[in-house]
Amino acid sequence: MKLVLAICMILGTVGRFCQVDAVACNEDKSACLKTDFTTETCDKSKKCKCLAGYEPTLEGCIKKPNKPTVDLDGIHNDEALEGSNVNLTCNGEAASEYKWYKDRELDAKQTRPNAIFRMDKGNIIIECALVSRVESDKSGALTIKYLKKDSTATPKINFSPNKVAENKKYTATCTGYPWGFDANKNVIFKK
Repeated sequence: MKLVLAICMILGTVGRFCQVDAVACNEDKSACLKTDFTTETCDKSKKCKCLAGYEPTLEGCIKKPNKPTVDLDGIHNDEALEGSNVNLTCNGEAASEYKWYKDRELDAKQTRPNAIFRMDKGNIIIECALVSRVESDKSGALTIKYLKKDSTATPKINFSPNKVAENKKYTATCTGYPWGFDANKNVIFKK
């Protein structure tokens, strides 16, 4: 048993041979000592299990990070022109590692809070997860819609100051346009 535990600690894994529970079932194998991290009842294998939101590790039950969100940059919308790159952020608690999923498959090259995805063909579904000793649940899925290069954009225009008056200077800011669309090179409106 000591050899198995030593191997588990070296590998840092939890699994069939490396199962760790924070508290063992009582001698009668019917109840657990309830803690902040474990349930009161034993499972079918007569072991105490971690509460919902906690995961078993070699040190016992550890709280999972809260579910993160995938966020756009605030300027672009959820559309991208063919051939463009989409920059996204995985927001949540501090984490030692980030996992990004494109179309439900892990993208092992993306391990930072910010990730770049290329729009080559069709819509893509993006999710992320945080890893801090244990992995969080995946974020909600964000679908980035694919647009052909010749697509037109319908951005949102904000004026500052809010009221536009004749012979007054104002600033128009364009937001909510697709990734790959260059608002600086395109005439949005003319007076």
